[in-house]
This record gives sequence, C-alpha cells and structure tokens, in this order.
Amino acid sequence: MDEPWYAPRSPDEIVAYPWLHASAVEYLEGILRPDWRVLEHGAGGSTLWFAERVAHVTTIEHDTQWRTRVRELAPDNVEVLARYFEAPFLVGACTHDLFLIDGDRDSRGHFIESAHLYVKPGGWIVLDNANRPEYAKERAEMAKHAELKARFDNNVPFSLYFVTEFWKCASE
Repeated sequence: MDEPWYAPRSPDEIVAYPWLHASAVEYLEGILRPDWRVLEHGAGGSTLWFAERVAHVTTIEHDTQWRTRVRELAPDNVEVLARYFEAPFLVGACTHDLFLIDGDRDSRGHFIESAHLYVKPGGWIVLDNANRPEYAKERAEMAKHAELKARFDNNVPFSLYFVTEFWKCASE
C-alpha cells in the first residue's frame, strides 16, 4: 500500500486494507484463520480485507452512504448491518472468533463494554483508538472478561489516539 495508513478515504476510494497501522495489521494477519467469523464495528477497507481471509464477516456501520458503498463492494461472505440494534441476536451468542471495534464514537462504548458477549471463549477483541479517555470505564469492564495481549502505539506528531490493542477473551 503506497499511501499512508491514516490517509482520509471517501466512499469512492475504499481500499481492501484495514485503517490501522501496518504493525497492527501484521499482528492481526498473524492471528486470523480462514474458518473464522469476524464481527466488525465500523465498515470499510477492513471489511473487504477480512472477507479475503475469513469465512464470514458481519459489519455494523452507522453511516448510510458508507454502508451502501461497502455493500456494493463486498463479496457474498459479508453481511452489512446498519446499527447494533439490528443485530440483537448477536449479543450473548458468542459466535465470533474476532471482534474489531473501530466504528462511530456514539456506540463504541456499548461494544467495548459488551464485547465479550459477541466473541467465543478464547476469541479476540481488537480495539482501535484504545487510549481514548472517554472509554476508560468500558475498557475496565472489558478487562474483567479479556486479557490484553498486544498493544501498538503508533502515534505520529500531533496525534493522540493511534493506539490499537488486542485482547484475548477468557477460555471457558
């Protein structure tokens, strides 16, 4: 990928690559398995990238224009939902092997706090912009159910929140 990972994107320029730093993407690629089911809060390039590597991707996206464009580009193994309330069946099901939380700020706290309800025991939670102070309470709740395994602090000058964390859910 020639452009910086943090370059702004438009719906016409969705690239099949996560909007994460290369070091976090490398770690992520190392844990993925082809038979996995991935849940994602925040659709985009990562949705298309996951679709090339796993069995199924369910992504939750609040922005109508962005969601429509991702649906147009997504292959058959991707399900694009509008908001988490469209998918109440997901809560408590623990059917996903990995959950990437990197969507809109209004619902992010909900997903951080309840992430363990979406992921299988022993599964992964990936939290981007993990050091945002407004999610401290939710991260503390998540820490009761998962263990921090890796943290990538990729802040560049004049940036604050380019931190990605990888959490492993407790096994049964």
